[in-house]
Amino acid sequence: MCIRDWAYVVGSLDRGVVARDIFDTLLAEHGDDTGLLLDIANLAIDQDDLERAADFYVMVVDLNEADTDANNDDNNKDMLVAAGVWYSNQSVGRYDDALEVLDRAADLELIPTDGTMLNRLRAYYNYAKETKTQSEAETDPVLKQELTDKANGLFDRTIEIGVAMTNNFPANANGFFYLSLAQLETGDYDASDANFKTYQELSPDTP
Repeated sequence: MCIRDWAYVVGSLDRGVVARDIFDTLLAEHGDDTGLLLDIANLAIDQDDLERAADFYVMVVDLNEADTDANNDDNNKDMLVAAGVWYSNQSVGRYDDALEVLDRAADLELIPTDGTMLNRLRAYYNYAKETKTQSEAETDPVLKQELTDKANGLFDRTIEIGVAMTNNFPANANGFFYLSLAQLETGDYDASDANFKTYQELSPDTP
């Protein structure tokens, strides 16, 4: 058994610290080995370290896009989407990274998909809400205004994506849900109410 396989087996036996040290040593010597990077990502997933897994997924995509072999690009979009979802998890909170990789994933789609678009919509909305919360807690007037402006811009971008999603995927209830929430934040109450009613119609079991 090679050291790479042994490291993964050790990690599977709950000796993750040992396996991680071995992988880090291998990484220093073989940082451009996409197979190794995926092994490290898989170990991180098993250990519920989704932030680390996201970092390695992005590394793999970067290497795949940098080479001349188009045959290894099939999973790039899915890895970017997964990384974006993990980055935007509240326990991680790396929203700038999340938006970057989710936008990259969207750029790889010849035809938009509702899954990618919904993950972008959700990430933009959650980032906007997080930024608004920060602005409300900020006491420095200059910083407070900067955060407020940033939140408003993120809400506006959420609405743009929400409108595009509801136009392209009018049967997806969640598109209307996040669009409605963002419009509520910007004071467009009539549009928010109309879109929330559509969400309820598409989700009859919603309380």
